[in-house]
Amino acid sequence: MKFKLRRKGEGKNKSIKTELTLTIVFFAVFCCLFLGAITSYLNYKSSNNVLSKTVVETTKQAAKTVSQKIINVQNAAIQTGIIKEISDPKISKEEKQSIISRQEKLYGLSIGQIMDVNGKELFSGKDYSGRDYFKISMSGKVYLSSPVLSKVTGQLTLVVSAPIWENGVQGGKIIGVVTFDPDKDLLNEIVADIKIGEKSYAYLLNNEGTTIAHKNTSLINEENTIKQSETNKSLVPFAEADKKLISGQAGCADVESNGQGWVLGYAPVENSNGWGVGVMVNKDDFLGEMYTSIITTIILAIVFTILAFIVAMRLSNKIGNPLKECSERLKKLAEGDLNSETT
Repeated sequence: MKFKLRRKGEGKNKSIKTELTLTIVFFAVFCCLFLGAITSYLNYKSSNNVLSKTVVETTKQAAKTVSQKIINVQNAAIQTGIIKEISDPKISKEEKQSIISRQEKLYGLSIGQIMDVNGKELFSGKDYSGRDYFKISMSGKVYLSSPVLSKVTGQLTLVVSAPIWENGVQGGKIIGVVTFDPDKDLLNEIVADIKIGEKSYAYLLNNEGTTIAHKNTSLINEENTIKQSETNKSLVPFAEADKKLISGQAGCADVESNGQGWVLGYAPVENSNGWGVGVMVNKDDFLGEMYTSIITTIILAIVFTILAFIVAMRLSNKIGNPLKECSERLKKLAEGDLNSETT
């Protein structure tokens, strides 16, 4: 009977110390994990929101930059179209060729051409009446084409065109069209200048969703995620963003490429033929500090858990040891020992 009492007392003492230790450690771990999770979530949410807003605003600004550079190229054709001598039938072909050459040097363009109302080119005699740029400029509009494969050079080329106004009076009678070829790398150079982060890059789409400028030049006139997503479902997020892009919307979307998270910003380009600019931003470029913060929070949670365990052991000993001594004294009393001192 005495043996059973002793075993019961020792078990109870150990149970109290264990319960105290586990309770304190559990409470500390719960608080650390709860606060760490809340802090990490809020930090992640806030960082993502800031990144998304930054990407959208930067993409809009990039679209304005692209628009301005397009205007600069278009102005070259517009200014040439209002030169009085260009529309004057009395001016010789040689003099007009000299004017075109001067404009090419002035604006950094090449292959300047003058076409009459029937689409016949003044210098070569070729017929361009079926070309979109001729038809559009004959309606009174300036036009910058998407990159097209030149039948002459076999390379991708751009064409900017504008109406030729009679007597150089803009808004009067259209008597032909003037065209130039901008640098074939113009659009690629424009998007190459758009940088947000180390891994970020930009691209341009035409009004059909086809890539017309990209750091990977092999994709130009070849990639169209809207069409390709019909057979490649991994491109659906990109296709959805590109659909919004060519419809004139601005915004951003979270996408994944090569196992990495990206934010895709998109915005329409004004003064173009329905073009849009997309900016791909790698999240790691901007959320690195946030990830560091989360790791720091986890480390601190582990440290506080260890400290909580140490503190819990000390507290349980302070409470458990007196209980143990009291239990032992009660055992002695049960055995008839009335003389032992209590501590």
